[in-house]
Amino acid sequence: MPINGLRHPPAGRTCGWYIWAGEVLSDDPDFFLSRHLDHLGPIVQDLERYLELPPGWRFLIAPHYEDVWFDESLLKITRD
Repeated sequence: MPINGLRHPPAGRTCGWYIWAGEVLSDDPDFFLSRHLDHLGPIVQDLERYLELPPGWRFLIAPHYEDVWFDESLLKITRD
């Protein structure tokens, strides 16, 4: 805990969600691993209602705390 999530527009075969546990978002290129919801185990029950949010939304959940907000910067396309 906490559990963080942010959703970019879908690309390729991904839904755009990036979910991680902890307080720090690493810039390590191997920080995120692609996973299917079926592989998230019991935690998916805590996330189901957030995963219906469209691209541009973020969430942060922790014991006795919940925050959900729109972040327009997630919709901007960046090219290398």
